[in-house]
Amino acid sequence: MNDEITLSEATAYFPKRNGKPVTLATLRYRIKVGCRGVKLDGWLSGGRWFTTREAIDRFHAELNSRAGVNAKAIRQVSANRRAQSKAARDYLKGIGIGVKGKTKSRDATKTG
Repeated sequence: MNDEITLSEATAYFPKRNGKPVTLATLRYRIKVGCRGVKLDGWLSGGRWFTTREAIDRFHAELNSRAGVNAKAIRQVSANRRAQSKAARDYLKGIGIGVKGKTKSRDATKTG
């Protein structure tokens, strides 16, 4: 079974950006250079680029696994930052200093 597909056909397996399909130039770039250290498997034959559905699935899986690790780290940093900000607000409130300005926290007291 021949499961190779052209890059034109491969565009259907990538998410659209701003309602537009991914370009052939982008797919060639993903083959030659990659994205976040992950390259799409593909080859040039007779002046046309080819890949496989399996290669696209592997490419997406690897990108998603790498993003998951980064997202976890970002969530932890954000949680730590929120906890530190709350501790600082509580300390300032405890010593009689009101926090002025916009705050994203729902528990911050408004001072006038």
